[in-house]
Order: sequence, then structure tokens, then C-alpha cells
Amino acid sequence: MSTHSLLSATQKRTRLRRGSAAGVMALLALACGASGASAAPAWLAPVDLSAAGQNADGAGVAVDRQGNAIAVWTRSNGADSIVQAAVRAPGGGFGPAQDLSVAGNSASVPQIALDAHGNAIAVWQRSNGANSIVQAAFRPAGGSFGAAQNLSAAGQHASDPQVAFDGEGAAVAVWQRSNGTHSIVQSSFRPAGGSFGAVQDLSAAGQNAYEPQVAVDSHGNAVAVWERYNGAHYIVQASFRPAGGSFGAVQDLSAVGQSAQHPQVALDGQANAVAVWERYNGFNHIVQAATRPGTSGVWQSPKDLSAAGQDAFDPQVSFDRQGNALAVWRRNDGVSYIVQAAMRSAGGSFGAAQDVSAAGHTTERPQVAFDEHGDAIAVWSGANGANYIVQAARRPAGGTFGAAQDLSVGGQNALSAQVGLDDEGNATVVWRRSNGANDIVQGAGYDAAGPRLQGLSVPATGTVGAPVSVSVSPLDAWSAPGATSWSFGDGATAAGTTPTHAFATPGTFTVGVSSSDVLGNATTASRTITIAPAAPSAAQRASLAAVSRLRLSRSAFRVGRAGTRVSYTLNVAAKVRFTIKRAAIGRRVGRSCVKPTKGNTARKACTRYRAVPGSITRTRKAGGDRFTFTGKLAGHSLARGHYELIATPTANRKTGKSAKAGFQITR
Repeated sequence: MSTHSLLSATQKRTRLRRGSAAGVMALLALACGASGASAAPAWLAPVDLSAAGQNADGAGVAVDRQGNAIAVWTRSNGADSIVQAAVRAPGGGFGPAQDLSVAGNSASVPQIALDAHGNAIAVWQRSNGANSIVQAAFRPAGGSFGAAQNLSAAGQHASDPQVAFDGEGAAVAVWQRSNGTHSIVQSSFRPAGGSFGAVQDLSAAGQNAYEPQVAVDSHGNAVAVWERYNGAHYIVQASFRPAGGSFGAVQDLSAVGQSAQHPQVALDGQANAVAVWERYNGFNHIVQAATRPGTSGVWQSPKDLSAAGQDAFDPQVSFDRQGNALAVWRRNDGVSYIVQAAMRSAGGSFGAAQDVSAAGHTTERPQVAFDEHGDAIAVWSGANGANYIVQAARRPAGGTFGAAQDLSVGGQNALSAQVGLDDEGNATVVWRRSNGANDIVQGAGYDAAGPRLQGLSVPATGTVGAPVSVSVSPLDAWSAPGATSWSFGDGATAAGTTPTHAFATPGTFTVGVSSSDVLGNATTASRTITIAPAAPSAAQRASLAAVSRLRLSRSAFRVGRAGTRVSYTLNVAAKVRFTIKRAAIGRRVGRSCVKPTKGNTARKACTRYRAVPGSITRTRKAGGDRFTFTGKLAGHSLARGHYELIATPTANRKTGKSAKAGFQITR
């Protein structure tokens, strides 16, 4: 799976990021950063995505890390089915449906993938009048879908396409196609910015292979899985494609002896893979899983996830960015089917199954998605006695699934829910629901976090008394932004997105901002600003102490009693500190003269100065002053060489204008 893209929810491969905080002031001590506060996460009311009047079906959704969402489905135009898509940017609503396939022959089973930059690829199968061909359409970030491209060759039936992105915008598509005798799994690769290329057969000819799935990690490593008949039973198989390479040898994942079907696969950012499927044990169907560490190419022996004794079906699996995997499925408890889940920590094994849906109600087709920190959302359709309702449950990182919530409105069946999440943990769910006359694709959002603090601007520096402008542009994925407040670190506060503030004292301050949405979800961030003292006025500059006419009676002398006579003039009464720096050979690196090293010996020579420990301090009235300097400082004699004497005055706790003079010790 790509760590930078969110694929169709039937593939259940998402990578996300969301933080949380209790309130504004909790993070004001941070020097930089933002985090969302999950004060009031909530599911929002569903909206219709497809137009009424004709049946719509096969809904899928993909969400990128920024919260851009694309839903796809097929809708009848009265004569045939057309693949359609609707796009939703964060903070807005789904736009009008766009036709992706061409009318004239039916198209079906659309899938959608988004990369980290918001580019999208949709794939589907469409009849050409004789058989079905797999097609694809590309949508650049912020643009529209282009013309469809044929991926499979004409002449034999091709179906069930899937597509996945890597971290740089390259994509891998897989599907099944008849060779005239049997069905073979095939694949095509699309480089970032390019087009899908040559087709590669993945499964061996001779027996049928069905239901391919594909996952791609952020580096471009890919794993495809499918089920293939061996003459007696179906076996789940897999093939690995290293980044920049081709799919390699096929490996059997499930054990022979009974049929294994409906595989799903996920990859984390380090090419660790998990595949799940359902397998018959001679009495009932059991959900199994196999793992594959990194790029080693060795799949582990399959493990049972569901308990024997009752049938379990429809497994799905997803990774978070830490390498934790979560599988969901539905299992019969003797009365009805219950959604169950099992967690696998990074590098570990799957734990015990947990019931996710309530007992007593039959469920259909569970799906699961992770966010960046390991929070998960599972969705499914559950029977409420009269019809099916789309439901969802959330699992916090390190916790267990909470109570299920209804997403769709009762009264008519709602089925085939799909889910995707963004980096803040906001979810988009789509499904199809009957309105009493036909089926309509609907969608709902889960508002999990506060607004994204886009364009946060706090200057790094300022000056006492001068207004400082700060700004932010909050954007909430699902709800309208609410209030924005600021704390400037000096006790002052302000409201709004573009306030100004003048600091009264110099220093370094932490500026904090908090923005909430109408549900109460808040996001906080902070930056530091260093405020410098105000520039002195002309009168203040005139009152500053200054050393002038710094003279040495001898500029070259030996250390001893005679030394040299130092004279200078003060404009006001002040304390004068005399320090000394010794000249040394350096090397010019950029604008600096630095210590010579083996690495800079070829650089141009220059003179650098190093401070000599110790100082001489004299407090005097305005006017002239003089004293004898013998060449000793802090009880130590200066060595032979060239030096600088620096005189720095201080008056009224303000440093004034210094002066310096050069001299040489000749002993």
C-alpha cells in the first residue's frame, strides 16, 4: 500500500495523520507545530451524490492526505450504465457528477485512487459491444478527468480492475482477462506523469484466476494477490514487484485441500505485507491471514483469524504508518452475522477477534481504514429488522472499537459502504441507498478534527512599540470554521484571523493561536517571536556614552613596566571596559575568517581575532583619561604578536559607542 495515497475502500489501504489536544493553552509552550483537538468529533448528515431518476451502484471513494475526496459509481442513463465521479475539496461539498466512461455500452465496477499530491486515477470495465475492456482515466490535482485509456487488449473479456499509487504518483493496475480458454490476472504500470504501458501476465495459464487485488507502498514496491483454480480447489496466490521492476514468481499463500477465495492485501511503508482471505476447512469458511516481512519475498504460513464452527466471510485489511495492521470480517454467531476485527502490532501476530457490530443483526461487507496514528474506522451495512442501514464504529489507537453509529437514514436499504480517511482522521463514507424508486449513491463525513491552520504567519522578529501582524487561514475538512483566538505571550490576547499587536518590552515570546469549528473541534499552534529594543531617538543617541580619541603612546612595545600610555575621551560619565583580542591566521570561507583546517588549506589566508581572557575596567567622568598598560592582562603576560584593544563604555545601563586601537607585543 502507498503511504501517500488513499485508494478505493474495497482495497482498504489508507495512510493518515491526525493529532489531538485539549485546548489552546496546552500547546502555547511549543516553539512550532499544530495539533487538532478532538473536542466534539461527529458524523454528519448524509447527502445525495448521484442524481435521482435512474439506479446508481458500485460506489467507491478515495481520500488524499489533505482531505480531497473523490467518489465514483455507475449510474444508468436509461440505456446503459456510465461511470461517474464527484470531487470534494476540504471545506466544501461534493461537486456535480462527471461522466468518465463513454455512453453506448455499459461500464461497471469503478475503482478510484489518489496520490499524495491529489492526482487521481479511476479504472473500470466497459463493454465494447463484444466483450469488456478495462479502462482508466487520469485527473490531475485540481483539474478534471481526461479521456479514457484502454488498459486491456480487445478480443476477450477483461474485468474486475483495481489500481494503487506509490508515494511519487506512479500507479499499478491489475485485472483479470480471458485468454480464450481461462481467465488470467494481468497488470500494467503507469509512471508518474506518464501513461499505462505494456500488459504483464501475473498468473499462470492453464486454470482460471480471479479477483485480483494490488497494494503499493510509498517507495513503489507492489504486491498483487488473487485466487487461482488448481484443478480441484481455489488457492490464493501472490506476486511481488520491486520498485522499478516487474512482477516476479508466483507464490501460493493458502494451503491446498480446500478452496480459498476473495483475497485482500495491504502494504505498509517498509513493504511489509498482509494478505487476508476466506478458506473452507471442510465444515465452514474461516478467515485467514499471511504476512510477508519487507522485500524478503517469503510469505509466512497462514493463520486463522476467525474461530471455527461458524462461517466467516468478506475479510478486509489495512495498515497504519507505524506498521500495525487491522483486519475485519463478518462471522455467523449461529443467529446472524457479526462484524469482527483483529489487530496485529508491527512485526507481531494477530490477536484475538473483537466483535464490532451488535449481536442479533445481520451485517454485510465490512470495510476498515486507518489514520496516521492508528485510529481506525470500520463501516458496514447492518439489518435493523426492516432494512439495512450503514453503520460505523471507531477504534482509537491502542484501544478497542466503540459502539456503532447509524450513518444512513432508515426506511430503505443502504448497502455497500466504503470509507477513506485524511491525515487529520476525518472520514468520508459512501454507499448506495434506495429512495423507494431507485438506488442513489450517498455520502457522509466524520468530522474528527479542528480546522487546518493554513498560512499561519508569525514574524520571527519585531521591535518594541511597533505593531506586529499575525495571520492564519483556518480550513476545516467538514464543518464551517468558528472562532480564532491568539495569545501573544505577554498577557495580551486578540480574536480574528489577522490581528496586530505591539509588544511593550523586549524579549522572546510564544505566540499561540487556536481555531475551532462549529462542532467545537479545535486546533492549536504556536510560534516564537523575538522583540528587540526600540531604536533610540536622536536625543537618546546623543546621550549614549561614547569613547573617542583612543590612542596608544607606543603601538609596539615589550611587556614590562614601561608598556604604553593609553588615552581616550568620554562624552559622558561612564564605566569603560577594555578587552583585548589577538590576531591569528585564518582561512576565508564565505564571508567569514575561520580557523585553518585540513579541509580549507587551499582557501585564501585572512586575519581573525580571538578574545584574550580578562579585562580592565575604569569608571570616569566626562572628558579625557589615561593610564599605563604594561602588556599584562589578568596577571598574565601577552605573548609576542599583534592585538586589538577595544574600549566599550556603559552609562545608565546602556552600552554606548566603542573604539579600538591596534598594537604589537615585540618581546
